[in-house]
Amino acid sequence: MEHYELFATQFQKFLLVFARISGIFVISPFFGSLIIPQRVKAGLALFIALLIFPVVNHLLPPLSGKLCEYYFLVISQVLIGIIIGFLCTIVVSAFQISGELYSVQMGFGFANTVDPLSQVEQPIIGQFIGLFALLIFLIIGGHHLMITAVFKSFETVPIFSLTASNLICDKVVMVFCGMFLTALKMALPIMGVLFLVTLSMGLLAKVAPMMNIMALGWAMTIVIGIITLLLITPLLGQVAQNVFTHVFSDIDELMYYIGRKAE
Repeated sequence: MEHYELFATQFQKFLLVFARISGIFVISPFFGSLIIPQRVKAGLALFIALLIFPVVNHLLPPLSGKLCEYYFLVISQVLIGIIIGFLCTIVVSAFQISGELYSVQMGFGFANTVDPLSQVEQPIIGQFIGLFALLIFLIIGGHHLMITAVFKSFETVPIFSLTASNLICDKVVMVFCGMFLTALKMALPIMGVLFLVTLSMGLLAKVAPMMNIMALGWAMTIVIGIITLLLITPLLGQVAQNVFTHVFSDIDELMYYIGRKAE
């Protein structure tokens, strides 16, 4: 009987670890992709939970034995994982938004495709920049850093507290604002070049009204926009690396303050 109770207690604690790990598979770059089968996600989450459970077992909150309280613990663990994955997803979305800001100016506003990762219709340039950001995320080991962030969260946030909801909302709003600001900064070089091209086409139309500026300008805008995008791509890679590094620092800081609120 004692062995059964010990097994039941350890299994309940393992489910808490599995629930938190599963949170990043709900929404996060790469792990939350809709093209990954649900069985693969569940198996990978189970494997990661088995690896870290012996290490974080002593950090888990004590179980009271009440079913309603245990349900709350499971939901809170999932929410912590979702928060970590959601903050990383916002950063990747910043790169997609930056591509959408100048897609219309480049002449790709009507050429939308379905993003295979999010299954959402997006402009071609936005999808390209989003895949580029995801590639940088994987190159710098962002998927490993995300799992590490969840692992560290067991020490800083053993249990989620509703008193930290205001802090989470403030952090999400701040990250959202930073997302649009980052997208605008990345899009400004190409938007500026395309503005100069459009201005030049307008002046040329005044000087030579007999020329078919519409047909010429369409092709020039696309070519110059693509050339400018290729030239600034190395800079976008450096920006992506810095942004991802910063967001994981923000996640660690957020988890620390959530843990302080829960005490």
